[in-house]
Amino acid sequence: MRLTIKLGSLLLVLAGLLGCLLYMLVSDREVVEPVYQYDVLAFESGYAYQITLNNKVCIYQPYVPAVEGRLLFWRQEDAAKVAALVVARLQRGKAPVISEEDLADLGVRMLVPAN
Repeated sequence: MRLTIKLGSLLLVLAGLLGCLLYMLVSDREVVEPVYQYDVLAFESGYAYQITLNNKVCIYQPYVPAVEGRLLFWRQEDAAKVAALVVARLQRGKAPVISEEDLADLGVRMLVPAN
């Protein structure tokens, strides 16, 4: 009788623990839609940008992409245009690669060497 009570109590405790574990696993599974955003970063000699995914930096782009050398954006608007294009591509599930043609299409032309 005593062995039956201990075994029954043990099974009851294990079932409770298993139920709590399953509840924690299921309740924490909240579907989070990816939210991409960009921030333009100002430096003394120009601009850069970063892309965030759900408020965490996933791309830090300190220089103009697709061009040789370490060049900053001359205008804040140019950095914002390129960052917006990167975000649009990420939202469509595309690679966030920027080409020289993309820069030309966006009118990005005034670049300054980084210090």
